[in-house]
Amino acid sequence: MLEVVNSKCLKKQFKLQRALQTFKLNLNIIEDSLG
Repeated sequence: MLEVVNSKCLKKQFKLQRALQTFKLNLNIIEDSLG
């Protein structure tokens, strides 16, 4: 049971990290275009 909860937490964390990376990338692109 605990392992299932753990893997769900890990997936959420992974999704958050991916979203954060994408957000940072987009921010860099916007800053570049504003330049």
